[in-house]
Amino acid sequence: MNQLGFVVKGRGHYMNEVINQRIVETAEQLFHVRGYKSVTMNDLSNALGMSKRTLYQYFRSKEEVATCVVDNLLQRITHPMDEIQLKPDPIKGLRETVNRVKDEYVQLNPVFLEDLQKSLPELWKRVENVRGEKFQKMVEAALQEAQNQGHALNFNPHVAAAVLVASAQAVIQPEFFIRNGFTANEVVDTLIGIFTTAFSVNGSD
Repeated sequence: MNQLGFVVKGRGHYMNEVINQRIVETAEQLFHVRGYKSVTMNDLSNALGMSKRTLYQYFRSKEEVATCVVDNLLQRITHPMDEIQLKPDPIKGLRETVNRVKDEYVQLNPVFLEDLQKSLPELWKRVENVRGEKFQKMVEAALQEAQNQGHALNFNPHVAAAVLVASAQAVIQPEFFIRNGFTANEVVDTLIGIFTTAFSVNGSD
């Protein structure tokens, strides 16, 4: 293949990536507004101004689209978790990190999350894994470092992290928001405020 052929092939790959990302971003917007179950591939193609035939050239099913939407979501959620080790004050870093994760999470329609639980349980397990195992490891490491620096009370960090994660998993649920009329923002702010205040030597730090 000559140089021109490589350029054309590279440009075509780039355009495919751009279209693919546009489809995923549009689907995410629709899912957040209407939930997963009520959105059809026809709805998505109309929102994109694209024929269904063209849409199916990029994604074979709505579930495949949803998988990419969740992939993007988890990437945005885990990125600040990976950066917490760079924070000089672990307690403040924990609070900032949880707030960044919350900012992503609160944009999600509880109906979309509920649909994931019921219709796509394998995808929901991936979300729960990040909210559980990865989040717990991050909290435990932050608390251990805060204790090392003298900023946190002498709790067992493993137990404390497990308690926080279990509490979060119990209340940061679509049905909990809907049943109690709370927003995700209210619940997460209250939960992290209680725990970071309890852990901190100075209480409000």
